[in-house]
Amino acid sequence: ERLADAWRFAVASHAALRTEFSWEAGGRPVQVVRREADLPVAVHEGGGDSLDDVMRRARAGGFDVAHAPLARVDLVRTGTRRVTCIFTHHHLLLDGWSLPFVLETVFGAVEALAAGRPLHAPAPEVMGRYAEWLSERNDEADAAFFRARLAGFDTPSPAPGPAGGRPDPPERSGVLLAPAIPGLRSRAGALGLTPGSVVQAALAFVVAGSSDLRDVVIGTTSSGPPAEVAGIETAVGLFINTLPLRVGIDPRARCRDWMLGVQRASA
Repeated sequence: ERLADAWRFAVASHAALRTEFSWEAGGRPVQVVRREADLPVAVHEGGGDSLDDVMRRARAGGFDVAHAPLARVDLVRTGTRRVTCIFTHHHLLLDGWSLPFVLETVFGAVEALAAGRPLHAPAPEVMGRYAEWLSERNDEADAAFFRARLAGFDTPSPAPGPAGGRPDPPERSGVLLAPAIPGLRSRAGALGLTPGSVVQAALAFVVAGSSDLRDVVIGTTSSGPPAEVAGIETAVGLFINTLPLRVGIDPRARCRDWMLGVQRASA
């Protein structure tokens, strides 16, 4: 019960968890923050529902983005003194940078409730200031920047795959196993590169190689709350951008020099 109350307190504390999205205002999506939103919390005391069953249903369940909250919590008793918490939310609400601040609120509320202390909401959110910052940006300057950066492109770079109308191969997927991550970070750092830049360069190289092009555009997503907005470093919300990245392939360039160029272009 304390954990359920702590999650409800987190929703009351963070505006992002009380948001919904409407497309009715002039045909443009609008983010609406509700003063209150009743977070669905389901308690599974064991018996008929295994943890895998609950997680399977949590993954399969969708959200109506027009009705807040776009999140739910399942609490599964997995031992006499152990409860597993499954927090499911729409990707429109949070980025990976924000999630720790939500969990910090939840854990702090659990401790306060257990000690009988009153709950104190975090400092006022900066969602309003962030919205103002967005609305005041110079759209024409942004457009001019990308027109110059993408001059000469009028069609998307083709996705990796066979050309010439040949049948598509079976779908493939791969997982970069956790043990490989430290090696990637170490090697990239020694070369003056970030792991993200290495992945971006690899994707651009594959796109170029599969299309026989030497100039391609890929999409790249980054998380970076704007430093101009006071308090943004601890704000909860979606502060990511997916932007086009133009990458030229120079067969004569040294690999490290070329990847450093990709890194500079994406900065």
